[in-house]
Amino acid sequence: MTTPEKKLPNGWQWVKLGDVCRVFAGSAAPQGKDYFSNDGPFFFRVSDLSRIAQNIYLSQANDRLSEEALRKLPLTPAKKGTVVFPKSGAAIALNNRGILDVDGYIVSHLMALEPTDATISRWIYYATLKIDMMEFANNSGYPSLRQSTVESISIPLPPLAEQQRIVAALEAQMAVVERTRNAAEEILEAVKALSENLPRKFLPLGQKLPHSWQWARLGDVCKINPQRPSNLNYLGDDLATFVPMPSVSETDGAIAYPQVKRISEISKGYTYFEDHDVLFAKITPCMQNGKHAIAKNLINGFGFGSTEFHVIRPSDKIISEWIHWIIRQKPVLHDAAMQFRGAVGQQRVPKEFLIDLVIPLPPLSEQRRIVAAMEAHRAAADRAKQAADDALIGLRELPGALLRRAFAGEV
Repeated sequence: MTTPEKKLPNGWQWVKLGDVCRVFAGSAAPQGKDYFSNDGPFFFRVSDLSRIAQNIYLSQANDRLSEEALRKLPLTPAKKGTVVFPKSGAAIALNNRGILDVDGYIVSHLMALEPTDATISRWIYYATLKIDMMEFANNSGYPSLRQSTVESISIPLPPLAEQQRIVAALEAQMAVVERTRNAAEEILEAVKALSENLPRKFLPLGQKLPHSWQWARLGDVCKINPQRPSNLNYLGDDLATFVPMPSVSETDGAIAYPQVKRISEISKGYTYFEDHDVLFAKITPCMQNGKHAIAKNLINGFGFGSTEFHVIRPSDKIISEWIHWIIRQKPVLHDAAMQFRGAVGQQRVPKEFLIDLVIPLPPLSEQRRIVAAMEAHRAAADRAKQAADDALIGLRELPGALLRRAFAGEV
């Protein structure tokens, strides 16, 4: 491995990991319950790296070694302050890192960097965060890192006092980023809760109906799975819209039109629908996840879907948007899921469930007013969510930018 040509700040130098760390791998994992205990030293595995989340220190492991293991097995000890990361398998691509916060032992699938007096653990940790270890793996089928390869990897190294200063400044800035990110995520959770609870503010499910409202069977105000017109058994040179289940949004019931297909041939098994029909996912997992949509912007005003959909066609007593809001409510979905769940996990909700479904039905003018109000609230929630998403994207890029500045001597 050649030393990078990038110029470093005064007093810095390029060094190989093997010159400033003891590089080593762990040992085979003990086999047998007698080698483990409840209070022995920790035995760290690759899976333990998932414990650290936003923290960089590993202070616990799933397994602890027994005295018998320590006495009989050729285990590999690793001191507190050692940096560990995956050395074999697909886990290399995750580029997880951690610093041992206690003395322990490590498995053979971990590579370890024990710093010498020339450097500190946190500098090694941050320096290796910038390195994609998959670039140094020797087998694409089952990637693995050789100790000699890791020893030859170059990192920038400032004087020890400068390492400590930069690490302290870097971690202070990253702590601010983390607090800001947590606040943005709290906003997202609040927006999500608002969206989920929005219908309760407007729809009197489980409550006494307001004056002029009534309870109605869905089958009395809609057609369920209406027949395909006989003249649509063949499209000829025309095209039609085909809506697969994955193209239906689980949040607002919109259809992702870049994902829909344009078809010229019709299968007998296709579900037929028209503009403003409501598509209802009949397979229980999709149904529970809110895979329901209002068909809009269709070629020639009609389209097709797979057998995974029921079609609800509104009469002149109800609007599509009202149907859509009602059937997406959790009490409705829960009732269907409980009624038709089965041992196999995937059950089809029959059309009779929709025919007999009793829904609140206000006058048309009231339906339109409530739907408009809910859509306005939804749009406001979506704007807030987008703003929080945009903030999070920027925040997720900040740690990388901070690291680049740090290793350019700009922190």
